[in-house]
Order: sequence, then C-alpha cells, then structure tokens
Amino acid sequence: MSRYVRSKYSEEATMWTVIRESNTCWYVNGPTGGNTYYLPKREYVEVAPPEVWVDVTAECELRVSMLGKQQIFHKETCIDGAFGYRFSKVQLWTVQPNTNILGESQDAFILERRTEGGQS
Repeated sequence: MSRYVRSKYSEEATMWTVIRESNTCWYVNGPTGGNTYYLPKREYVEVAPPEVWVDVTAECELRVSMLGKQQIFHKETCIDGAFGYRFSKVQLWTVQPNTNILGESQDAFILERRTEGGQS
C-alpha cells in the first residue's frame, strides 16, 4: 500500500506519494511522474491515504421488504446506514428536442462506495 506525505503547515497542501525515504527526506514522484522530488522531513509529515470513492449506482437495486419498506442494496449489502457508502445529490434537466433548451429539473442520487487504496 502506498504511503503519502503533505506539508505540515497546511491541511490543504498537495499530497505526495512516497517512493522511498531517508533519515532526512521523503522521495516522491513529481506531478507528472517523470521527476523525483526530495521533500525535507522537518517540513513534510506522513498522512493517511486519500479517500477513494467509486460510483456503484449501476450495481444497485431497489427492493421492497416484507413490511413494504423500500431499501437500496449494493450486491447483497443493504445500504440503510451502511458504513463505507455515501450518496451524492445531482440535478438533472430535461432538454427540449432539437433546441438544446433546458426544461424541468429533478434531483437524482449517485451511490458511491469507499475503497481501500483505490481497490474496487
């Protein structure tokens, strides 16, 4: 699993993937992957990996329980309060044919599942 570092002065700073380390610095890939940067350990600290979320909406289905309650399932996991899932609200619009004029809007939801280190 990859390790990551970020400037200890800002939570918003760029997160870097560590290639290797020495006693005094972190060796990280440059933004395009071609260069190696040396980041001083006194200014950069190891941080938890970034969260990776995968859209699993197409893999979900709506089921009705014996009590008549509608529930969303991803594979065999009932999503009601399930840890590691989140909903994102998006807005959709109808488009009038041959005009590209936006019509009515409606809300829709995308279901995402958190993955470990980018694994789905």
